[in-house]
Amino acid sequence: SSDGDTVLVSAGTYVENINFNGKNISVIGEDRETTIIDGNQNGSVVRIESGEDSTATLNGLTILNGVPGIIDGGINTGWVSGGARGGAGILVIDSSPIIENCIIKDNISNHSTDVGGGIFLYGKCNSIINNCIFTNNIVSYGGSGICALSRRYEDFDVSIEIKNCELNNNTSQQQGAIFIGYPDYSDSDDGYIQHGSAYLFNNLIYENTSEVGAIFLNVQDESIIERCNIYDNISIDWGKAGGICINESDGGHTIISNTNIYNNSASTNAGGLWKVGNSDVVIKNSIIYNNIPNQIEFHDEVEYNGIISLEYSDIQDGQEGINGDNGTVSWGEGNIDADPLFTDPDNGDYTLQSTSP
Repeated sequence: SSDGDTVLVSAGTYVENINFNGKNISVIGEDRETTIIDGNQNGSVVRIESGEDSTATLNGLTILNGVPGIIDGGINTGWVSGGARGGAGILVIDSSPIIENCIIKDNISNHSTDVGGGIFLYGKCNSIINNCIFTNNIVSYGGSGICALSRRYEDFDVSIEIKNCELNNNTSQQQGAIFIGYPDYSDSDDGYIQHGSAYLFNNLIYENTSEVGAIFLNVQDESIIERCNIYDNISIDWGKAGGICINESDGGHTIISNTNIYNNSASTNAGGLWKVGNSDVVIKNSIIYNNIPNQIEFHDEVEYNGIISLEYSDIQDGQEGINGDNGTVSWGEGNIDADPLFTDPDNGDYTLQSTSP
């Protein structure tokens, strides 16, 4: 095949591992339920690692039974250093494919520094992940569903979009079902120009288990979480955050809008949202309710002094539902504390009843 070609894959189970080998091609399955690529635990099921761009696409497939692939030179980030494996399902390095309409499931790792059970994007990647299901992926370190990390000691300007996806029943030891790490390395990597952003839109993220159950963000520029439902996630071990951990430095800015963070649990810190670092967080038109042990908490180390601004949101216990003194709360207009009256939350229906406040 050559750049621009389309490879059509008929329904069936194919026991193999795929490498795009630098070709900007489209690999399209007949039906994602019945067109299956089984990696047979022989490394990453799919590798896209030779500078492929957004005209490289993976569409309409089930990707399963992979283990993290070996990464030449290892992983060198602010989070994982010295590890050399990632992306049990799909491994993307310095490439920017579009991955859509796929099921990525039953991929597993067992090494302490493995990342990205479903997908690992490493380095200069600007990718879109759309309308995919991530389920039953297991990774030892972080990002059981999706992990995206920038590389240290280089210029980068990276972004990731995760849209219309469902992540459920994924397990990792530390950083969440979604782990995005585009931190500011400027203190130690002087002279490099480094920017990162993330956009999460219309995703269902539920019943995942990790030290940070659902989402861990460390993005130095802007992150947007919009129209997402984040519920029934569990934080284990240190129990940092059941729903979202935002761990960003000066200059980071996160917007959470039209999002439900509901019924998540943590053993020690925040059930709903745990705020770490000196960045700003804006929460608007959102519901944070029924999380255990609390709804929102600032990290308790004195060097952090982040800002959380809230407006037109339903926060259980109001301002009393926000714990910790190492941060500033801007309590804006239109906030309430009232049962949101979801239609059927026990069965994942988070639409609002007509009598909802």
